[in-house]
Amino acid sequence: MTDASTRADAPQRPRLSLHVARALPDLPAGFADTLQLPVRVLQIGEGIFLRAFVDWIIHRMNLAGVFHGRVVMTAPRPTGAANLQRLRAQDHLFTVTVQGRRDGQVVQTRELVTSVADTVDAHAHWDRFLRLAEDPRVQVVVSNTTEMGIRYTPEAFDERRPAMSYPAKLTAWLYRRWRVLGDTEAAEVSILPCELVDGNGQVLREAVAQHARRWGLPNSFSDWLGRRAFFCNTLVDRIVTRPRQEDEEVGGLPYVDEMAVCAEPFHLWVIAGAPAWLKALWSFDRAGVNAAFVNDVAPYSLQKVRLLNGAHTAMAALGLLAGVRTVRDVMDHPLLEPYVRRLVHVEILPVVRSLVPVPAEAERFAEDVLERFRNPFLEHELRSIANGGLTKARHRLVPTLAGVSRSEPPRAIALAMAALLWLHHPAGPGRDIADDPETLARFQQLWRVEASEGLESAVFRILSSEPLWGCDLATIPGMVRTVTGMIQDLRSGGVPAAVRRWLPLAP
Repeated sequence: MTDASTRADAPQRPRLSLHVARALPDLPAGFADTLQLPVRVLQIGEGIFLRAFVDWIIHRMNLAGVFHGRVVMTAPRPTGAANLQRLRAQDHLFTVTVQGRRDGQVVQTRELVTSVADTVDAHAHWDRFLRLAEDPRVQVVVSNTTEMGIRYTPEAFDERRPAMSYPAKLTAWLYRRWRVLGDTEAAEVSILPCELVDGNGQVLREAVAQHARRWGLPNSFSDWLGRRAFFCNTLVDRIVTRPRQEDEEVGGLPYVDEMAVCAEPFHLWVIAGAPAWLKALWSFDRAGVNAAFVNDVAPYSLQKVRLLNGAHTAMAALGLLAGVRTVRDVMDHPLLEPYVRRLVHVEILPVVRSLVPVPAEAERFAEDVLERFRNPFLEHELRSIANGGLTKARHRLVPTLAGVSRSEPPRAIALAMAALLWLHHPAGPGRDIADDPETLARFQQLWRVEASEGLESAVFRILSSEPLWGCDLATIPGMVRTVTGMIQDLRSGGVPAAVRRWLPLAP
């Protein structure tokens, strides 16, 4: 976000504060009441996603009278202290702008979120962080660190000094809670990691258990974790960005808000393994929030990874080869837009429908995905999506490709794979796109045989590499021949030639 001190109009607008907020003409009913609610949620993470997702959802539930609690926020890393300071300077208020398309209509709304009551820098004020564990009203812990941030990292334990990793912080926090509140219902806590990791609750539980063992904490504490700490598996889905300067200036805010965030209308929070008391505490339906308590997150994760993430990975490679910059540009392109519709409806969706318990939900999700791609406000860079594309394809595209039973490969997915192969060719246009170093090294080593054995042999070696894809893609009938032909067309005539030759332009 543009710093207020560098903006020409900064002196004309006050910095957001509680005093400024109370003077606004369009505050919702109940605004003042929400400011008096007690802290009931500990949030590990100060970044834009949690602010526009969890904090926004809690704010909506508070306004609806569903939940009566606020958040105390801390940062998982010392570098997050600056964000905590910015939020404190605004009396813990910030703006969430929701803009995009919903049910065919353009949506633009702004809300001043009041769900954050306080911040604490766990690295500077460790004991204050631990004292939050002593309050029985703090019943929920949420987090969004990184994909590696919820995994076990060895470190020593000294209760007088701050732990560094999130699992270590959480272990120390839960240990304090056990010592002070004991083995009672008042000590129970639900832990909802929002990191994009399969089985994230289980991963975090195992990391905490490993810390407890390595630190030599009592067995009775480990037993307590099994009874009183509910580690939930979750799935979260919402695209969140920082505001562009034009978002702030065109019909913008009457105040300077350094913590403002933008989000698409779509949001989804799926939670498995929650205790009955959390389900009663958070009645999402009554607040109009798209969230649900379920028995198993896996079907929701599968349809998100295959339909949303799979389409992203496919369009990123092809779009970059076509000279296209953003997802929205793809959906405005006369050839790429029908390609994406065919990819989603004809090739991915039928496989997903066969794997999830409610096929109609998958169909609705597919429509939501296409609508989200058409968001006129979102600048979702294809280059950002393309980073890690080879690794992502293994999880997002290959399972669908391998699950299709037919006499020839599904052509839209095959074209995505051909685009990935050509993009990451040693002499190809994607030499500056990042990926796992080991994956890239193996991939480019396989490409080198082209000089001596020819293109089709190189494609065969790459597609048959189980270390790359987790299976042998060369066994799919016609796959090697099809991908080889597609790469030849991408090289000679570019994306338009390849799309026109290999795909009908509409499903």
